Amino acid sequence: MPKPKWWLIARNEYLLKTSGIRRWRRLFPLATVALLAWYVVFAAPAVFSLASDLTKDLLLSEAALSFMQVMLFVIFISVFTVPIIQTLQDTNLAPLETLLSAPVRPADVLLGKFLGMLPTYSILITVLAGTFLALFIPFGMTLDQVLLSILVFILVVLISLWLGLLTAAMLKARLNRSQKGREAGQALALIIALPLVGLMYLSMNGEMMGALQGKGASLSDAFWLLPSSWGADLVLRFLQHPGDLGYEAGSTALGLLGLSGTLVLSLIAGVRLSGRAYDLEPVSFATPRAAPEGHLYAYARALAGNKHLGTVLVTVMKDYGRRLENLSRIIYILGLVVMMEVFMLGSLPPGNYVTLALLTASWLMAFLCVFVVGEVTARGKDNLFIYRKAPRGETRLVLARVLQGLLVVQPVAAVSALVVLIPAGLNWPEIVLLTGWMVAVSSFYVVMSTGLFLLFPAFSEKPMEVLGNAVLMMAISFLLFIFSFAFFGEEGGLYALLLASAVLGTSFLFMGWRKLVRLE
Repeated sequence: MPKPKWWLIARNEYLLKTSGIRRWRRLFPLATVALLAWYVVFAAPAVFSLASDLTKDLLLSEAALSFMQVMLFVIFISVFTVPIIQTLQDTNLAPLETLLSAPVRPADVLLGKFLGMLPTYSILITVLAGTFLALFIPFGMTLDQVLLSILVFILVVLISLWLGLLTAAMLKARLNRSQKGREAGQALALIIALPLVGLMYLSMNGEMMGALQGKGASLSDAFWLLPSSWGADLVLRFLQHPGDLGYEAGSTALGLLGLSGTLVLSLIAGVRLSGRAYDLEPVSFATPRAAPEGHLYAYARALAGNKHLGTVLVTVMKDYGRRLENLSRIIYILGLVVMMEVFMLGSLPPGNYVTLALLTASWLMAFLCVFVVGEVTARGKDNLFIYRKAPRGETRLVLARVLQGLLVVQPVAAVSALVVLIPAGLNWPEIVLLTGWMVAVSSFYVVMSTGLFLLFPAFSEKPMEVLGNAVLMMAISFLLFIFSFAFFGEEGGLYALLLASAVLGTSFLFMGWRKLVRLE
């Protein structure tokens, strides 16, 4: 009897993930289970026993249930959004063509991918749950209570993962029917992350905890509709009655059955609905067309001055502006600035507000610069060699990328500065001066980012290739800010940071340009 296709797909996913240890593949499950058991039962409790007094105070407080609800809710939403973001960002058609050449149903693909991801997610959530529960094992939690609590964490994550995969598949099936839909999907992938970041800020700020306890909001009733809250109630029952597994045994059994039943029913419903709502066929491969030139492109040509440089700049801007993903990155950065102001900066004391507000805003501008100018090498070496064939083509390409970055980053930097400075209560001359400073520093960050991507080129848009430069750029901007303000004070630090970013940015750009010219 042939094996089900979903089982073969799941097995293939597992083999791919363990391909690096194929010689030890048979021992891997046993070794993983033994290592996790040692960590949960012995290692983690021994390390975290020092914090037992703090966890005891938390258990006895009225915020205990709210804390558990928030913790499991953040895990639930995070696991739900991760497959959606990954699926919408993936534009590779090779796996799709492989599937279309085989008699595979959409339900087999979804179920196989889900089962193939189970080992990885189960290991991660066991480590996370074991670390958390280790804080409470010194109070008398028995091994069966620990194992049931870990099972609750795993069930919540599996429900969230399956719902996330199902939602991602249906979204991609609808959006992939046109070129604009595919571009909108890539843009949506980043925007989806904003509510998740907002939830995390809300949790850290304590407002969600207050809402769950009924202080000024009716959030608690809505939360009980989510499986994460059922799991929080179960885990908290074990934590508050260590060693007594029979306490409210009926409610405990009902909660476990509810989580298990929700997972099984969601799997059955998802498999039945996937054939109707999700398909593997792409509908069209329409080629996008650039919009006619308007006032913005005329301004760009005038800014470039040189006719040939203006042509390269407009070409670069059209390539950048035709993709909705780039617009979503700008919205994402502005959303982060607004959320930081609402949830974090607003609670700072007046004496430290301006310094920390400028730090966070300048740090996010460095992040935006990586997004904007990182494409200087992302089209691959072939694109660079096309410009090499023209006289001074590489120099014009670098200058065009810098000018394009300035046109995008400077307005965003000005808006971000106003968002964080207007609530500070400064007078308008100071606000205008600090906004100009933010625009100038962000401009030098554009130059610095361009130089970094020329020194350490990323020849594709894969996140892992861009990640190194992104981390390096953000680390440089953070250290420059800290050292400038630490050694020169608040007023002198502004000028020191401006000068340091100008010198570093120009140096990186020159070294990157030299490397590009010499590139074989």
